[in-house]
Amino acid sequence: MIDQRKDLGKTGERKAVEYLESSGFRIIEKNFRLQSGEADIIAEQDDVVYFIEVKTRRRGEFLEGYSKKQKKRLWKLAEAYISRKGISKQVGFAVLGITGYPDDANCQIELVFDNFEP
Repeated sequence: MIDQRKDLGKTGERKAVEYLESSGFRIIEKNFRLQSGEADIIAEQDDVVYFIEVKTRRRGEFLEGYSKKQKKRLWKLAEAYISRKGISKQVGFAVLGITGYPDDANCQIELVFDNFEP
């Protein structure tokens, strides 16, 4: 079960990269890790660096899996990344949701921008 979920997530992340690139984003980094967690995708568009969480669900609402705790973690990862890389551009956050099977042409993809503060 865990392997199936992990496979679904990895396939979803590949589909997310394809979607973002076709939407004009430039992928800077994938799976940026620190001890405190991981940012799935870091991408740039229109001089804004986005930290993007990918949520893949076979069915249901993908935003249900995006908790306040995850938002805080992503915020901290963004701060660390910006500091390490010396980035002075505007920063944004987003959740890219994939509902259905990512390999299926009929899967639904939605990008939701989230300009939260923890």
